Amino acid sequence: LLQKNNLETIQDHSFRGLSRLQLLDLSKNRLQSLPTNIFADLSSLQDLDLTYNELKVMHKSCFEGLLSLEILRLQTNKIKLLDKGNFGGLPKLIILLLNLNEIRTLPSGVFDGLRSLQRLELSGNKLQTLPTKLFADISTLEVLYLDNNSITSLPNDCFYGLSNLTKLKLNINELQSIPAQLFRGLNHLKKLFLNNNKIRFLHVGSFEGLSSLDFLDLADNNISELVPGLFNQTVGYTLTTLFLQKNNLKVIHREAFFGLNKLQFLCLYSNHIDTIEDNAFSLAELQYIYMFQNDLTNITGNPFESKVLKQLHIYLNKISQIEDRSLMGIPYKTTVYLSCDFLLVLPKNSKHDKIKCASASTAPSISAGGSLDIGVALGKDGFNCTLYDYDFDCSPCGIGTYGDTITGGCHSCPIGGFYEDQIAQTMTSHNGQIPCKLCNEGTYVKEGQGTSAKDCEVCPEGTRQDIHAGFRACSCKDDYARTDRYGPCYLCLERGLNCSQDFQALLPGFMWNWTIPGANLSNYKQFVANLQTIDDPLTLPANYTEEIPRIFICPRKKSCANNHNSIEGNCAKGYKGWLCTNCEAGYYSVLTSCVPCPRLAILIAESCVFFFVCALACFLLTWQTKRKAEKGRHARHLLMLSLQE
Repeated sequence: LLQKNNLETIQDHSFRGLSRLQLLDLSKNRLQSLPTNIFADLSSLQDLDLTYNELKVMHKSCFEGLLSLEILRLQTNKIKLLDKGNFGGLPKLIILLLNLNEIRTLPSGVFDGLRSLQRLELSGNKLQTLPTKLFADISTLEVLYLDNNSITSLPNDCFYGLSNLTKLKLNINELQSIPAQLFRGLNHLKKLFLNNNKIRFLHVGSFEGLSSLDFLDLADNNISELVPGLFNQTVGYTLTTLFLQKNNLKVIHREAFFGLNKLQFLCLYSNHIDTIEDNAFSLAELQYIYMFQNDLTNITGNPFESKVLKQLHIYLNKISQIEDRSLMGIPYKTTVYLSCDFLLVLPKNSKHDKIKCASASTAPSISAGGSLDIGVALGKDGFNCTLYDYDFDCSPCGIGTYGDTITGGCHSCPIGGFYEDQIAQTMTSHNGQIPCKLCNEGTYVKEGQGTSAKDCEVCPEGTRQDIHAGFRACSCKDDYARTDRYGPCYLCLERGLNCSQDFQALLPGFMWNWTIPGANLSNYKQFVANLQTIDDPLTLPANYTEEIPRIFICPRKKSCANNHNSIEGNCAKGYKGWLCTNCEAGYYSVLTSCVPCPRLAILIAESCVFFFVCALACFLLTWQTKRKAEKGRHARHLLMLSLQE
């Protein structure tokens, strides 16, 4: 085990002679590349872990010699490119994990030779499309993850050869349509995830050949119509669970679900359905219909006729009228959930005693019937799912909250300009923004978890009311600051304050003392860090209730630099102490300034130059004095000679 060792490189032949080694863990290091044939002697190795490194390129021969390898973990690296032959020489590889890298393209033949591969994960990369017959040489593959990429389209024979595939994840991509016969040949596929794409249209034959399909998730797309004949192109469909919630469906045609004779669990909630044709849900085994939060106003005809229907959720529709015969075709024990606020008259069906009123605040839970797939899917689609006695009980995230598509569960809409008046809402997978609705500009929800626009109140005094509040009680006006993220802002009157970012900081040339009683610099720094966090700061304190020191003017303005909106107050380089009046070590005072002390070599050089100049000056002065003296003697001598004549 060599994980967490900050390894940046591995020397050639580092593993020479370890032919019996079965497990090698090199995870959580800083490896950027692997030498060729580095694992050549590890003929017995079964599990190789290279996760959480910085690998960018894979050499063709780096895995040669791993004849017994069954699991290769390469997720969470920086791999951008794979070449044909990267995985050659791995005849026993069963699991290949390439999640969370930066792979943009996959060349044809890159997986050739992996004839034992059963699980391939490519989630969280940057793939945009796939070449034809990419997986043709790995017919043993059973599980394929391609979710969380940027795939916009797929060729018709993309999945050619995957006759043993049972689970395929294509969710959280950019797919806009599913062409006919895309999944042709996937006769054993049981789970297909296409949710959270941008699919607008489904072709007749889009799911042709999926005779073993049990679970199909098409939620969170832009599907506007289910064309008649969509599901009846394959004889003997075994589909039991169909997710179509959060699309743009308006009309449910009579033939929309023809062919789905095994369907038991159908989700159509949070669409825009306003019309249901007669016998649209007349399916032999359909037991649960979830169609709440749509645009239904009247129920006419007999759309729900069924002998086995157990629950019908049509609450949070503004239904004012239900024809008498509309509920006569369902069993008397069927529980029907309605919003009674708009209902004018109850249907005349005295034997049906399980019609229940439901609202956003009393929304009933959904039973997943022990299905792990349903429980996990709903748990990441706006529900809070709990396992009770081998059965998942899923309650929709209520008004004022939203669901987390990554970790699951429900979160409250934060304090600020947000509210949510619908249930089971989820954050958008593509941009990561919370789905809560926005309050009008200049308004916010004081306590958070707003449930309607009426909960949005005017932001407090001193704040800007011409922009959205964001994750606070609106931003402060210019030259205003606050001590509570969700409280009012006050005008900064004291000279020397910088109040440009909602908090009080120092301008250059000023200083304050945080050691005074009642002040707490550490707490104030945490509060400022909170204010500087744009989104919801979950862990930092949202207010500061202690003292803020008085401001003093520095004798020399440039000495108190206060760079970058200083909280504590910082001196310029070379200065220290109260009001930055003292010099740091290595500086000396010249009048009111601190000047760097010269280096020893410079000092010696300067001294030498000084003494040389002094010596030269003395020499010149002496020489000049002597010369003047000689000139004087010469002049006197000439004078004496002239007098003697």
